Amino acid sequence: MPRNKMNSAILDANGGLDSARAQSTARNIMLNHDLKQPVLYHLVFTGSQSIADYQAVIKSLVRRIRNHGCRLEYFGAYENDEEKGMHAHCFLLIETSKKTPFKLLNVNDGEYLHKLAGRHSLNRIHISKPKNRIHEGQFFARPTKGEKLEDCLQWIDYVYKVRSKDGICSREKYFYSEFNANTVKRATKKAIAPDTPVAALPAAQEEAISTNEGDEMSDQLKAAAFKYMSGLYKHCVGAGMNVKEIQTHLASKGVNRSLFQVKQELTHEFGFPGYIEAHPAPPRINLAEIDKEISRQYALHLCPSLARRKQTERTHAT
Repeated sequence: MPRNKMNSAILDANGGLDSARAQSTARNIMLNHDLKQPVLYHLVFTGSQSIADYQAVIKSLVRRIRNHGCRLEYFGAYENDEEKGMHAHCFLLIETSKKTPFKLLNVNDGEYLHKLAGRHSLNRIHISKPKNRIHEGQFFARPTKGEKLEDCLQWIDYVYKVRSKDGICSREKYFYSEFNANTVKRATKKAIAPDTPVAALPAAQEEAISTNEGDEMSDQLKAAAFKYMSGLYKHCVGAGMNVKEIQTHLASKGVNRSLFQVKQELTHEFGFPGYIEAHPAPPRINLAEIDKEISRQYALHLCPSLARRKQTERTHAT
């Protein structure tokens, strides 16, 4: 069994470990899947400042590979640095015992990956090859057991480094396939006798052995929600609203956000860095100014002659 080390040379060279929880989830996928002949790819997506664009591309790619007949798990992260700007890393763990995904993952011009990037206005999708010689210079690794699996566990650590995580909202940094849900479904299938009719099963088991349609529907709903929110923010930006006006507009659509949440989502989730600074909200009157105005009005009310004198002074001044 490979060592489940929390730190590695890759992490040490890139600022350390950013999220032990995210790393543990990825290692769980790597160590506890039931794929018979898996291959591991590392893809890098660049060219957009919107997480929604990367989500759309990754979901399209995953759906295409699964429809091709290859089971698949995936995990990755969104990052931001000076060289690439906002970008995404995604590891694909793909079953190859019945069909292979190699044609779909061809990086040449005119092939599927090239067309997919073009449809979403991304740069060319890059496949980052494993560097260790034990993988024989292939575009992928075979994390079956022993030394190769150990090296793959070190390889995936690159996604969970501290470096390049600035500017990405904490809850948006990492993403995964529905591995835990799929694990339950696989275990349930194995526990059911082949001749047991589905109709005779308890509702919970019946749901557990259903196809991935529920997961796909969940993904579609999440994508639709993200698209809706993105549209709201784009409308506000197009209208030149400041952060307070954006908050009010969102509330009018039934979306309640604090000013802090509006700033975070506008800057880090929907790709409008620098917009808030360019469209500042008008300054609010502080309490001292309010007290001063109340005192002035109170004095004028109590002393009408003072009010008339003030009015005369203003008249002469003009």
